[in-house]
Amino acid sequence: MNTVGAICGILLGVVFVWSGAAKIRQGDAWQVAGTPFSTSVRLVDRSVEVALPWLEIVLGACLVAQVSALWMGIVAAVLLSIFSVALMKVIARGESTPCRCFGEVSAAPVSWRHVARNAGLIALAVATVVGA
Repeated sequence: MNTVGAICGILLGVVFVWSGAAKIRQGDAWQVAGTPFSTSVRLVDRSVEVALPWLEIVLGACLVAQVSALWMGIVAAVLLSIFSVALMKVIARGESTPCRCFGEVSAAPVSWRHVARNAGLIALAVATVVGA
C-alpha cells in the first residue's frame, strides 16, 4: 500500500467511524423513517437502523487499521454511491428531508452539498483502492 492510499484510507475510516458512532450515540432518536434511506417497510427500516451504524464502524476501523484496504475501499465506494443515489432521489423529488448522515450533527435538509461531500469521500475510497 502506498502512503497516499494509506492516508486516504485512514481519513475515510475516521469519517465512517464518526458517522456510525454519532448514530449510536443518538440512540432511538436516530431512525431511518423520514430520512432518504427509508423504504417505508418498518422491518427493513429497523434492520437498517440497527445494522448501518455498526457496519460503518467496522468498515471505518478496517480502513484505519489498513485491513484488506483494497476490499474495504471498494465496499466504502459502493456504500457511499448508494447513499449518494438516495440523496439525489430526495433532491429530485424536492423534499426537505434531514440528512442525518452523522446523526443529530447533520440535521440540515438534504442538498447538493451532501452529494458533493459524498463525492469527495468516494474520491478518498478510490484513492484507497488505487493505493492498495
